[in-house]
Amino acid sequence: MKIAIMANANESAFKSRDTKYLCEIIDKPMIAYPIEHAKSLSKEIYVVAHENEKLKTAVEGLGIQFIEESAATKFFTQQFGNEPVMVIQGDELNISLDMLSTLMRLHNSSDAPATYVKVDDYLLTHYHGLAEQLPPYIVAASSFAPLTDVLKAHPNAEAYAVPNYLSERVITRQCLNMAIYRISSENCAKLMQNGVSILDPLSTASVCIGSDVTIDPDAIIYPNVQITGKTHIGAGTVVRSGTRIHNMTIGTDCEIEHSVLLESSIGDHTNIGPFAYIRPGSKIGSHCRIGNFVEVKNSNIGDKSKAAHLAYLGDADVGSDVNYGCGCITANYDGKNKSRTTIEDGVFVGSNSNLIAPVHLGKDCFIAAGSTITKDVEPGVLAIARKQQEIKTNWERPKK
Repeated sequence: MKIAIMANANESAFKSRDTKYLCEIIDKPMIAYPIEHAKSLSKEIYVVAHENEKLKTAVEGLGIQFIEESAATKFFTQQFGNEPVMVIQGDELNISLDMLSTLMRLHNSSDAPATYVKVDDYLLTHYHGLAEQLPPYIVAASSFAPLTDVLKAHPNAEAYAVPNYLSERVITRQCLNMAIYRISSENCAKLMQNGVSILDPLSTASVCIGSDVTIDPDAIIYPNVQITGKTHIGAGTVVRSGTRIHNMTIGTDCEIEHSVLLESSIGDHTNIGPFAYIRPGSKIGSHCRIGNFVEVKNSNIGDKSKAAHLAYLGDADVGSDVNYGCGCITANYDGKNKSRTTIEDGVFVGSNSNLIAPVHLGKDCFIAAGSTITKDVEPGVLAIARKQQEIKTNWERPKK
């Protein structure tokens, strides 16, 4: 059965500069949630909305066809004739798949021109605005229209009474906040059932975990942590407070403290942070240490290598057992081009050294502290590149 997701509801209460359907909920735009529900029931899904290029791009990026509202009736009529189309709302995030499946069965077994979910009178009376909640319905493609118009045209439409039906539509920013809390809480509950410890005294209220996150047993998540995207965290890994993780693969028995990790991978038994920044495109090996105030960008770091503090590794290929000292940087950008630095196994880079890319440091070489390296260094040698110290005796400190 075809499914039309309506992303054209009144957005005045949400007060967005663009459209609420693009508002991010944990790590996905709002419209992605009903699309995911619909994919469980059908392969033919369409999003109907007012003209909006950003929304159109986002919807098509999810593999779904976007149809402007003004052309929707003509489109469905020409494409599908009297075939049935199920209509759901694009801001309803917790719709019951069992209810939608039942609605499909009722419609398929009936001669009624339309079938719709009818909310019981008690809820209509006691929950303000529920009559405007626009429940799901099925109608022939040639009669595609809002539910109120469908019911006027087809007074003999079949009602599917659903007791205790409360939709979770995101009408206001308060609704958005409640939706985020519910989705994250459900994700946390599933992880805890599978052996993950989430040590939040506020019952996971400060922990935000996305639906695509997987975490192995015996991992520990502390309060004030955000884990999103297609992230996997291995068994026994500890993620301490103040950490943000997105689209990461993290091995077993690691420790992550107060850091930002984005779109990269980390091996087993590696410590990150505090205050480290792992930028996209990085691959860090096992038994490594990326310490406080270290930034890694688009770099590969071999097993047992260390950058303990106050350092930058950008566009670098680092071997195993490398010691990258305090205050060291790879100068990888000349204002136009990004160049790579290669550091082979066993290299010791002394503190406060500058590696001017492109440059290659051979295996087991030693870079003296304070050096600025502009040429390749042969394996096993000591490289010293710093100006000779001067002493000026007839000198006075500047005074204010």
